[in-house]
Amino acid sequence: MENFIETFKRTVAQWESYIERNELIQKLIDSNNLMFFFIKNGNLYGSNEDGRMSFATMNDKKESKVIKNEIMVHAYDLEKSTSEDKHEVVLNRKAMKGIKILDRDEAENFLHKKKKNK
Repeated sequence: MENFIETFKRTVAQWESYIERNELIQKLIDSNNLMFFFIKNGNLYGSNEDGRMSFATMNDKKESKVIKNEIMVHAYDLEKSTSEDKHEVVLNRKAMKGIKILDRDEAENFLHKKKKNK
């Protein structure tokens, strides 16, 4: 049976781990100016303003089909980027179908839950 001191030490260690991961997530998002977050096939991606604008252009009904098919979204796979070097991907219109868009808080929570489930 775990005594109070052991429980306290374990709790403090978990909290320190959470704080460390949170700082890593914040640094990744802030240093890359990420503001557009989305989930595709269970993976979380983040992109800057250019990626957000590219996605908007892909879905603009007034935009020509040629431009919609030529434009790309540059994004980071955030889960891979928190555990190794930045993992950048380029996605076309077809690859962007069926994504789920998240706000920053939802993206941060998603990354913390992924770590917790591992």
